[in-house]
Amino acid sequence: IAQVERDREALFAAEAGIANAQAQAALVPAREQLIAALGLRPDQAAGLQGLERLPPPPEQPLVISDLEERVALASTDLAVAAGTLEAARAQQSVSWLTSLLPGLALEAERERDDGEWKEGFGFSWMAPLFDLGGADRLRRASQARRSAALAEALDLEIRSEARTRLAQAEAARQIAITRRTVILPLSAEVF
Repeated sequence: IAQVERDREALFAAEAGIANAQAQAALVPAREQLIAALGLRPDQAAGLQGLERLPPPPEQPLVISDLEERVALASTDLAVAAGTLEAARAQQSVSWLTSLLPGLALEAERERDDGEWKEGFGFSWMAPLFDLGGADRLRRASQARRSAALAEALDLEIRSEARTRLAQAEAARQIAITRRTVILPLSAEVF
């Protein structure tokens, strides 16, 4: 072997050693982040084990036809936004009635007269002279439109994130297959 070839191989081995050391160093914070995210105590964290060898990537492209729907249905943020929208629409519906009949009240009275209880029921209503509730109706309608816009924006964002993550997973699968079928065999042959 020529000295240049030997030095090139030594350089390659040193670079591989550095890459291995960097990967080992990156493993510690990643493991600690996982422990923190899972909320594990030290005794529980000791039970975490790394994989010795990852399974091979799937040969077929990643296609999940109902991914967006599954992610949207599983999203608690989207469920909260839908509940907020439903509440805003209910308040908007009620505001039309309450603004037309402000001060409508059901009254009940019960009193004892000569040893007997007597009950009476009635309605009271104050006719609005100046405030017909238009501002309240407009405010409630605006809140309902705002809730609808926020829910729609969140739905679009969640679905976009799902498509992005699927594309990233597919790219990672293709890279893994290329490394497994092309780069590693060629590296072994060259070595």
